Amino acid sequence: MNTKRILEILNKYEIRAKKKYGQNFLVDEKVIDKIVSTVNEGEYVIEIGPGLGSLTEELLKRAGRLTAYEIDEELVEILKEEYPDEKLELVNRDFLQVEMPEEKAVLVSNLPYYITGDILLKCFREKDSLKSMTVMMQKEAADRFFSGKYEYGVLNILADWYSEYHVVCKADRHCFIPAPNVDSTVMEFVFNDRKADEGFISFLNACFAQRRKLLAGNLKKAGYVIERDLGKARVEELSAEQLHELYEEIR
Repeated sequence: MNTKRILEILNKYEIRAKKKYGQNFLVDEKVIDKIVSTVNEGEYVIEIGPGLGSLTEELLKRAGRLTAYEIDEELVEILKEEYPDEKLELVNRDFLQVEMPEEKAVLVSNLPYYITGDILLKCFREKDSLKSMTVMMQKEAADRFFSGKYEYGVLNILADWYSEYHVVCKADRHCFIPAPNVDSTVMEFVFNDRKADEGFISFLNACFAQRRKLLAGNLKKAGYVIERDLGKARVEELSAEQLHELYEEIR
C-alpha cells in the first residue's frame, strides 16, 4: 500500500485521522516491507491498530492467521469492506483490555505514541503468549532502550531479561499521513523461554519507585526483607541479571 491508495480510501469513506486515537497512517512501502519481513510464512499474527490496513494488507500475504485489534469502530467497518479475507479476524476492542490468545503469536504494530509504554508493558507481562513483537514507536522512545541509563525504568529491565531486541529500520515523519511531529523507529523484540513473572515486575516497580533513593531503602519501604548489604547502590547501577538474582534471594 502506498500514499495514493491511502488517500483513495480516505476520500472514498470521507474520513480523517483522529487525534484522540493517535492515528498516523503508515504509507511508506519500504518501511512496510521491512516490518512484514520479520514475520515468517504461516505464523499466527496479532496486529494492534491496523488503521486503514497498510500493514494488514501485506501481513495477510504471509500470515497463516491474523487477528487485528482496532479501537476505532469506523475503521473496523472500512477494513471489513476493504479486506474480506477469511484469514483476518477484526476485533473492535482496546488491546489493553483483551486477554491474549492461547496460541503463540507474532505481534506487529504501528503503535499509537501516547500508549506505547502501556502496550509494551502488557506484552512483557504476557510474553508467554508471544514469540516476538515488531513495533513502530517514537524515535526518542526507542533510543531509551539503548541509552544505558534505564530511562524507561521497569521496561528496560524487562526487555533485557525477557528478550533480545534490535532496530529493524527508521521511519521519518514523512512516511505517514498525516505526518506526525516526530520521527519513528521500528524495533523487534524476540522473546526467550523465561516465564513471565508478575512478582518480578512488582519487585522492579519497588526498585524504581524513587530511583534517586538508595535501592535498599526502596525495597524496605515496599516490605521486602533484605539479608545482604546493598550499601549505597541505586537501581540503575545493577544489570537485569543482578536485579533478578536479588529478586530470587528475597522473594
